[in-house]
Amino acid sequence: MPTAVNYAAYFPTSPVTTCTFYKSLEQVFIERKSLRGNKIIEHRLENILRFDIQEKQYKYSKLYRAVIVLKSFKQIPINPQYTDEKSIRYVVYRIHLFLKY
Repeated sequence: MPTAVNYAAYFPTSPVTTCTFYKSLEQVFIERKSLRGNKIIEHRLENILRFDIQEKQYKYSKLYRAVIVLKSFKQIPINPQYTDEKSIRYVVYRIHLFLKY
């Protein structure tokens, strides 16, 4: 049974983001790499309240991104970039499946 799952997004002009959920460590790590440096965000899985999907109106369509909502109601985007709804819903589904939410 896997103990970690990764989600990564690569955009040509944007930072590279890797989100890793570790069941064995009970942690989530979000690593953002850009030309300006690296940033790692980490939280305990027990502090996660839920996963939401944010939407943003862009010209004549909508774009979406997945966010982690902590028990403190702080929202942390898994990936700062917005993309199509189907991809984001699939990512949230896979996270739920892995964590058994």
